[in-house]
Amino acid sequence: MDSSNHCVLLIDDNPGNLDNFTELLELEGYQVLSSKNGEEGINLAKLKLPALIISDIKLPGIDGFALLQYFKNNSRTENIPFVFLSAFSEKEMIRKSMALGASDYLIKPCCTEEMLSSISKLFSA
Repeated sequence: MDSSNHCVLLIDDNPGNLDNFTELLELEGYQVLSSKNGEEGINLAKLKLPALIISDIKLPGIDGFALLQYFKNNSRTENIPFVFLSAFSEKEMIRKSMALGASDYLIKPCCTEEMLSSISKLFSA
């Protein structure tokens, strides 16, 4: 798969996570837009429509659930795959995420292979 044509919007308020996942994705050839909160993520998505959105749930201001609903209710972004990357591992959180329209749910700490496998499957669908 040619990842160079794929722009990924990554939203996480933890600077370490944001840096690590950005570096991982860039090493795989993805263009990465990184954001530390939901409002900034929305603004970045308006500037450059991403092919995939990966977001934490617990964010300052607009949380991940509200962010997912925003993107799913916007005609420009409604078909963009949305993946949660969260430390919440409870089944109820995962079920709620999928019911709201998330494409996948990854639990932190997330290994490289798991993240890349999820992305690959979403881009090949």
